[in-house]
Amino acid sequence: MPDYQTNTETRLLARLIEQNTGKDGIYKTSIPRLYLMRSSQPIDTIHAVYDPSVCMVAQGRKRVIAGETIHHYDSNQYLVSTVDIPAVGQIIDVSPDYPFLCLKYDLDPVMISSLIVDAELPDPHGDQPVP
Repeated sequence: MPDYQTNTETRLLARLIEQNTGKDGIYKTSIPRLYLMRSSQPIDTIHAVYDPSVCMVAQGRKRVIAGETIHHYDSNQYLVSTVDIPAVGQIIDVSPDYPFLCLKYDLDPVMISSLIVDAELPDPHGDQPVP
């Protein structure tokens, strides 16, 4: 499998996800809105709507296609979605010995809205969203 540069914290996160999953799947944790994911096989396509969330890959690699834009993320990048986004995901560069391990935290849209209002940010009228 690819030899991505990983730091000590990322390796620790991968071990913790591995210890708390055991087999492939998505696992809800006792922490509200926090999920662990594991896949030991590449997954060609997953059609979904990405809810507002933060996803951090501890091991493996994922490709996300949103519209005409393709994003790759692994232990060196993370994905933040602040609004619902229809997308196609693909889990790549994994094997039974090197499974995809990911942590996903669903963001609370009401809290995000409140933070934006409280921050009194300037009106972004006309600005385009950025990847």
